[in-house]
Amino acid sequence: MVKVQSSHQVAADTEAVFPRLCDFDRFEGMIRNAGGTVERTDPAGAPAAGSRWAGDVTFGGRVWRFEGTVDRMEPPRGYVTRGLSSGVQIVIKVTCATLASGRSRVTVSVELSPKTLAARVLLKPISMGQASIEERFDRRVGAFLREVEQDIGAV
Repeated sequence: MVKVQSSHQVAADTEAVFPRLCDFDRFEGMIRNAGGTVERTDPAGAPAAGSRWAGDVTFGGRVWRFEGTVDRMEPPRGYVTRGLSSGVQIVIKVTCATLASGRSRVTVSVELSPKTLAARVLLKPISMGQASIEERFDRRVGAFLREVEQDIGAV
């Protein structure tokens, strides 16, 4: 299993931050801007437990087909999504905790678990380079949360 996690403080309260952490339309746009495809496969509406997506992304020179579902949605505390891609189970957990003076702490973790021998082979190079992957993940989550602060007008 490979797990990466990033935690940052945001200069806004959880009531303002959480809706932006659940902006799945924005996430769909980010996937499309990176050259991938994504489509919601359940009836439209606000994301909730049971909401589903499918699509593909290119990573490491290979196209990865994925399916994902919102497993649990607990506004404004967090949510969990689960997905599957090429025999790799993906669990994304997003939590938002209230801090003093109107600030929040946002933690995002991603767990990759192989479900087949081929998936285990695919994850091996990732686990070997985990330190650099954690660094990049932390930078990207931090950059996203700075955008969230700007959207809210907190900075």
